[in-house]
Amino acid sequence: MFERHRTNLGKAALQLHALKADPDRLDLLLELQRVLVKRIRSVERAIQTTRAGIGALRTSLRRDQLPKDRAKAVKRKIAAGEGRVRDLHHLTFVWRCFGDGIAAIY
Repeated sequence: MFERHRTNLGKAALQLHALKADPDRLDLLLELQRVLVKRIRSVERAIQTTRAGIGALRTSLRRDQLPKDRAKAVKRKIAAGEGRVRDLHHLTFVWRCFGDGIAAIY
């Protein structure tokens, strides 16, 4: 999950370290805050989309009388979606930790 975001997380870490070295650089502060807002919003949208998909699968599982093998496949997709939501929540936590780092600097 984090391999895909490794580059952006690394850039944010470097920006945070640069900001710690020179807290008077407000342009760097603004840029880092914009990145954090953009990333957190993006991840939260992905959570909403994934949850909507899980809801549709659960509705299909209850409403439709699926064959046993198809029902098992749907249940596996639901479990995978729930795992993705957990991972995405962890990613939002990591991004918010950068915001806490900003607060610690000031």
